[in-house]
Amino acid sequence: MKLAFYIDFDIGMPTGIGRYGVELIRALGKAGEAPEIWMRSSQKPCWEALGLPSARVRCFASPERLALRTLPRLWSSSSRLQLVHFPGNALLPVSRRTLRSTLVHDLGPFRFPELKAPADTRAWKAWIESAIDGADCILTNSRSTLDDLLETFPSAGAKARLTRLGVDHLLDAGSLDRKPDPAGHILAVGIVEPRKNLERLFQAYSILLGKDSGTPPLLVAGHDGYRGQEIRGIPARLGIGSRVSFSGYVPESRLRELYAKASCLVHPALYEGFGFTIPEGFSWGLPVAASDRASMKELYSGAAYMFDPDEPESIAEGMASCLSRGVLPSQMEERKRLFGSLTWKSCAEATLDAFRWVTGS
Repeated sequence: MKLAFYIDFDIGMPTGIGRYGVELIRALGKAGEAPEIWMRSSQKPCWEALGLPSARVRCFASPERLALRTLPRLWSSSSRLQLVHFPGNALLPVSRRTLRSTLVHDLGPFRFPELKAPADTRAWKAWIESAIDGADCILTNSRSTLDDLLETFPSAGAKARLTRLGVDHLLDAGSLDRKPDPAGHILAVGIVEPRKNLERLFQAYSILLGKDSGTPPLLVAGHDGYRGQEIRGIPARLGIGSRVSFSGYVPESRLRELYAKASCLVHPALYEGFGFTIPEGFSWGLPVAASDRASMKELYSGAAYMFDPDEPESIAEGMASCLSRGVLPSQMEERKRLFGSLTWKSCAEATLDAFRWVTGS
C-alpha cells in the first residue's frame, strides 16, 4: 500500500502522540510496509537517532508555512499515494486521488472543557472538528474514545474504526515480575493540571497519613500545565507539604529511576483516551491504583485497584490496597494477558485493515 505519515509531533516524547507514531511506524515496517515520512527538517536528526528508516523521509523546507500548503499536494501526487495518515489531528491538503486518515486520541476538550486553559480548549476543539470533517478515515485508540467520538459526532460513525494501541514496548525497560521497593515513594506521573485530579489525590493522601503516619512519601512527576502553580500549593494548605514533592519534567531515563524506586503507582486522572502511564506501572511490577473512568476502566480494571476519582476516600482505599496487598495473582494474570494482546503488531494490523477498508484495496 502506498502510504505516508505526517510527523507533526515531538518524536522524542516517551508517551502520547509521539510514542504512537514511532511505534506504529516500526510495527508497519516489520509488517512489510514502508510509508513515506513527512517531517520538518529540524526533526530528521532525532528520527535517525531512533534507528528508523530515513530513505523515504521528505522534509518541509523554509518558509514552512508555504511548504505545508503546497508540498503535500505535490508529494502525494508524484508518489501516487493512496492515503496519508495524520496522527496529530492537523490535516494538510493532498492530491484529489489521495485519502486522509487521522487518529483521535481523546475527546477531552468536549467532555471536560474546563480542565484545560480556555484558549487551549478552543484550539483543540477546532483541530478535532477540522480533522473529523476532513478525514476519510478516523482511527480511535480505545473503545471508550470511539464511544465518545460517536456521541459527540454521530456522523463520524461511517468512517470510524477502533485500533487499540500497543503497550509491549514498555517491557523493554521493566519487568512484570519485578518486586517493588516497599520503602519507596508513592508515584504519580502526569502533567500538573486539573485533568490529572491531583487536588483529590492530595486529599486522599492526607487521609492515608491520618491513619498511618508511616505511609511512604508522595512524588508527582510531570511538568506544570494549566494552573500548575496553584495545584502545587495544595499540599501545604492541607498540612502535608513536607510529605509531597514535585520533580517537574523528567527525561525518560530519570523517569525509569522513579519507577524503579517506587512502592506503587497512583493514577487519579478524570479522563484518558488510552493512558500509557498505567501499563508503564505494570511493566515495573508496581501495584497500581487507578480511576474507574473511560479507557482506564475499559482496559485496565482487572489489573489494578480501581477507585472513584471524585471521592478522596475511594482514592485513599486504592492506595492503601496497593501498599498492603501488593499485586494480586489475578492482577498479574490480567497484566500478562494485556501485554500479550495490546501489541504494536496488532495495532499495525488493525490500522492496515482500516486503511484497506477506506481505500478499497
